[in-house]
Amino acid sequence: MLCDLCNKPISSFEQVIIPLWEMKQAVRDGFNPWKTPGLDMSSASGSGTMTPEAMFLNWFMFVMNDTADWGLCPSCAETLRRASKVKNSVNSIEKQTTHYSDTHQKEFPGSYTTNDEWERAKKRAQEKETKVETQQYAKRDEQQMELPSSYTTLEEWENAKKRARNETKAATEQSAKKFEEKKQSSIQAKRKAAGQCIMCGKSLGFFDRVSGREQHRNCSTLEEDNLK
Repeated sequence: MLCDLCNKPISSFEQVIIPLWEMKQAVRDGFNPWKTPGLDMSSASGSGTMTPEAMFLNWFMFVMNDTADWGLCPSCAETLRRASKVKNSVNSIEKQTTHYSDTHQKEFPGSYTTNDEWERAKKRAQEKETKVETQQYAKRDEQQMELPSSYTTLEEWENAKKRARNETKAATEQSAKKFEEKKQSSIQAKRKAAGQCIMCGKSLGFFDRVSGREQHRNCSTLEEDNLK
């Protein structure tokens, strides 16, 4: 099991669940893992071909489109809640629920005849408040413009996303190029060991082999179909 933020291994007993709405709100308020003291993002940064800004923008869009809660290691969870403006939201909901329930108890003193009945009523009230809070954040997710706090205008945000997409594309193309070069080198090495032309894969003539040539005089393009 890996931490959803720093990508380091953790056990199921260590995992701290962060509600999705809390993660999204923290990110909207400016939480950036690559700029937050106490977070080591080296395991989540890949090969390092992208800038921290591009990695953050890709990660920001991933968070905004995510549909599941986050499982963090204790260190990341603590750092997130220190940096987040919503770290006390759960306590706030509980206080609001208690105030709501206590008010109704004072208004209807004769409605509950036993302590168990009163506790069940408080539990239902708390569940109702939590559900309303979750629905409010879900509605806010749909209506609020997805703009990080570090960007002041939509144009600035769109330009940043464009730069991130270009960097992602460049990194992908670079990886593909390296893979193709490695593949071609492997093909040519096998052909050379078999005494074949490293370009077309056909047998070299006697004089070509004696003179140490690795390819036919007229072969200039690698042909993969003739690999044997």
